Amino acid sequence: MSKSAGEPQAKSSAYHHGDLSASALTAALRALETDGAEALSLRKLAAELGVTHRALYRHYPDKAALIAAAAEEGYRRLTDEASADGKDAAGFARAYIRFALARPGLYAVMMAAPSGEKPEGLYRAIGDLIRAAKEAFGDDLAVKRAWTILHGGVSLHQAGAYAARSEEELGDFLLTLAGIEEM
Repeated sequence: MSKSAGEPQAKSSAYHHGDLSASALTAALRALETDGAEALSLRKLAAELGVTHRALYRHYPDKAALIAAAAEEGYRRLTDEASADGKDAAGFARAYIRFALARPGLYAVMMAAPSGEKPEGLYRAIGDLIRAAKEAFGDDLAVKRAWTILHGGVSLHQAGAYAARSEEELGDFLLTLAGIEEM
């Protein structure tokens, strides 16, 4: 029996992925750590997830949109981890360093300016991190000073220009430099 034009069509029994957007983001986060942003491909992710690339494009119209979503998720995770380490500046700063060193691919896209449209969710997530940092550091200038020193020190360490022997040594140096702790 056929359906008339006005009746809703029954869903196909073909493969249904579930939450494709979340699955794609999870796969992208994994790919950022193993291959980096340059190698990230929506077609490769679609194949990995067992869906057509067109299905994936319904959620992420291009690579820039997927990278922006990954950066947004990164800022959320960093805010959660830094806030969980206490409301003090030292705990926040050490959590920032741990996060950046543990997830260099994600950290790199978080720190890069988004291309294309300015994603509202990304800017909201950055604002949440800044608000949490203000709670830990006290004022705007202290946040800017700490973020500049932490980001610069982590980036130099990741590039091999400043080779600390351990995460703890890097943290001690950067927190001293930022005036948060004394060595």
